[in-house]
Amino acid sequence: MAQLKELPANVSAPVARADVSLPADDSAPPVYDKQAELDIVVQDVLRCDAWTGTAWAQVWREADILYQALRYTAAFEGSQVQAPNISRFTVARLVNSVVPQIMKALFYQDPPFLLNGYAGTKTETLKAKTAVLAYVLREPDSEGRTFHSETQKGWESCAIFGTQVYIRGWTEDVRVVKKYKRKGKPVTQETPLGQLKVQTAESVEWEVEGGPDGVEKRWSRPFLRQIDHRYVLMDPGWNEPDARASKYRMVRKYLTFDELDELRNEPGYDIPPREELLDLFFPPVERPMQPGTAETSTSGLTTGWGGTMHAMPRYEETSADPLRRTLEVVEREDRGKLIVVLQRKLVIKSVANEWGGQSSMLSSNWWNVPDSGWGLGAGRIVGQDQRVDTGVTNALLKILSFSVNPDYIRGEGVDVLTQNVRQRIGGVIASAKDPKNAFVLKEQPKVPAEAIWALQASKGESESAMGADQEMVQGTTPSQGRSSLGRTATGASGKFRAAATRLEGPLEQYIEKVMVPYLQFADEAINDRMPSDQLHDIVRRELGPDFRFDEEEYRNTEQKSYEALAGAHLAAQSAMAQILPLLIELVSNPAVLTQRSEVNGEYMDFDRIVRAIMDMAGWRYEPFIKKLTAEMKDRMAQQAGSPALKVQGQMQLNAQKGQIAANQNDQKAQNRIAEKLLVNNVLPEAEAPATDEGPVM
Repeated sequence: MAQLKELPANVSAPVARADVSLPADDSAPPVYDKQAELDIVVQDVLRCDAWTGTAWAQVWREADILYQALRYTAAFEGSQVQAPNISRFTVARLVNSVVPQIMKALFYQDPPFLLNGYAGTKTETLKAKTAVLAYVLREPDSEGRTFHSETQKGWESCAIFGTQVYIRGWTEDVRVVKKYKRKGKPVTQETPLGQLKVQTAESVEWEVEGGPDGVEKRWSRPFLRQIDHRYVLMDPGWNEPDARASKYRMVRKYLTFDELDELRNEPGYDIPPREELLDLFFPPVERPMQPGTAETSTSGLTTGWGGTMHAMPRYEETSADPLRRTLEVVEREDRGKLIVVLQRKLVIKSVANEWGGQSSMLSSNWWNVPDSGWGLGAGRIVGQDQRVDTGVTNALLKILSFSVNPDYIRGEGVDVLTQNVRQRIGGVIASAKDPKNAFVLKEQPKVPAEAIWALQASKGESESAMGADQEMVQGTTPSQGRSSLGRTATGASGKFRAAATRLEGPLEQYIEKVMVPYLQFADEAINDRMPSDQLHDIVRRELGPDFRFDEEEYRNTEQKSYEALAGAHLAAQSAMAQILPLLIELVSNPAVLTQRSEVNGEYMDFDRIVRAIMDMAGWRYEPFIKKLTAEMKDRMAQQAGSPALKVQGQMQLNAQKGQIAANQNDQKAQNRIAEKLLVNNVLPEAEAPATDEGPVM
């Protein structure tokens, strides 16, 4: 068999009542037979292709053409002389100015989030959860993709086309772990200076435990991947800027023989036998199903403007190797089920939604559109400014071309030339008439000042619309690759009141609809699926081998909130950092320590205080407060019982007693002096009889 069996039914036929049944469990979703599932997927693909191609394909194509600033051919009227024709990269310049600033603000902190637990949650549990989630975000998967790299691609798509779409899930990889050990141990030899370790021929050679290839280890983790919007098919009735609000979601993929064969090991997949699968890639080959206009709108096969620069469509053959050809695979997900169809002919997977009815897709927009799930990006927002910039600039260059290549006026009746006279530097033209009247330079058109003003106004309007004002991006990139966007006083007070409202809108949408839901999903998936040995391994890597936490509490602790430390959200961390000086002063006050211990029967845990301070400062905590060893205790006891220390302590005690006695004598002397002054001066005046003349002055 070299081709899959064709559909026995019309793809436009509705699903019949007999094709749907209800399970005994009232909470379970309805059950469709295989043919009904196939019809639903194929018909939904056709509907989504038609709707997206009509409503949004031209918008995305326009944005793509403007981003690449394609050139067209132009010539002066009535000639073959090429007219000025330059490209202005207004859209591309603004996108590549704003997106890096957003990324730097979003990932300013490591990790870029803060976990808030309910009352009673242990600090060690929150710290362990933070470390595991930070590891998941930072470490690359088997294909080298990280949360940062996928977010970068998503923001670029969002800035250009208006929407960024992600898919979240759980993956299990096989990693090869190599642990090296010496083939032999060093030999200990006795020398006049003591024992000395001597290396041998075997002790300087190393080998890998478990064989030369190491040991294979299962490694599972959550993932978040950006999806090209051209391969995403949403319900045509999707009218909210959140992928989770779509009634169903589909992803179109093109897989090779090896990729399809690997799905055989995934739970729920029913892949044809290897021999039958292999036959599909040889004549007569099973051609991949081509999408509608939604994908080809930016595929590089455009005409009229010249081709846009893109990779070949994924359904095209890019290699002479027949096994590198691709077949179409469509995944359709709704609240109750996940259906996967091969070539719109064969259902290869049909399982219940493994995430409890939740969407595996997440999305956010740059600018929302009323009654639509898709958004608007720079292609639509500032595309008209790029057209103005390009048109006015080329018009000005046409005017300047007359100035650098001027026309001349020659008088008639005399000096009739039989052919054109070419102008050259140092050339001489003979004339019988007055040269001023026979041969003059034509007055050239002037560049209108209004055109310069229009260019400046267009540039300012486009930068303002995208939030790429010079005050916001601040001209240069700060040191260490960090941006003060939304963090410094300058960015937060001045331009942040205006431009930040335009950048914080897309950023807030991403945090609310993509980042926080993914953190919550990743935390819950880790609790449900990550093996204990892997969980402890990650915690040891991130926090050190001495860190301890309760795994049962880790898996059962529910988080109060997940907070992103980006833009305005940095206030959460900065507010805690501002209280550090007051906290340090409080815990170091002797009066406070005495009151807590003597009155309340409490004490300050300085190790925890140091940990909290270092966490807020963003430092990696390495324990430097240690328990006294037995040797240290013995040495302190010996020093405390030594005669020298006793004598020194007695001398200090005597000195303190002498100082106290001297202070008491001084106080007594001051009291006697005050008493004499009172008796000799104040009391006689108070007892003297009054006279008619009044008091003596």
